Amino acid sequence: SSVALNRVIFQENTASQGGGGMANQTSNVVTVTNGIFGGNRAATGGALYTDNSNYSTLTNVTIAGNTASSSGGATYSSNWSTVTIVNSIVWRNGSGPVVNASGATTTVSYTDIGPDATPYPGADGNINQDPKFAAGPPTSGAGAGAFLPFNARLQFLSPAINAGANAATEDTGVTTDFYGNPRIQDGIVDMGAAESRFVFTYVSPTVAPPGVNIIV
Repeated sequence: SSVALNRVIFQENTASQGGGGMANQTSNVVTVTNGIFGGNRAATGGALYTDNSNYSTLTNVTIAGNTASSSGGATYSSNWSTVTIVNSIVWRNGSGPVVNASGATTTVSYTDIGPDATPYPGADGNINQDPKFAAGPPTSGAGAGAFLPFNARLQFLSPAINAGANAATEDTGVTTDFYGNPRIQDGIVDMGAAESRFVFTYVSPTVAPPGVNIIV
């Protein structure tokens, strides 16, 4: 079976085993666009648990402040599952946020992933810098209720602005972000669930000829 989700939020859920936010099992195909996984908790895969040869694609998703008591604060994939994370933000999900086991693979590209996210930063357009959310999230595992309020919008000069890959977002056919604002703005898509409305304009410097003063 297959399911496509857009503009969804999985927040402050708890699972005793795998997948605090979502569990994808047994040959399913799941796509999530413009999603937020925040403050979820599980034994494995605080935000997402995948198992048994399924496929999960996360595009322009924000995964923040999730935790796992055993392994994979953000995602845990097992038994030949395939996970693709692109144009997203994976932040403050504890150490070892993305874990693969038993033949599973996770491809992370054009994503702000960290602070502890070896080996993903620095490859395929990934960065490891504070995304500067408008509000939150707290440290992962802070406890029920601590996650709220969370605003996934990006502050001015966030490194996630204009840092994504347009083709991946265009392939989804989705033209708005989590908050219903247009994608893509300022020419290049942002990482994460929210598209910034800041537009950066380059102003050419004025050079005065010798002996002439410019008063601004």
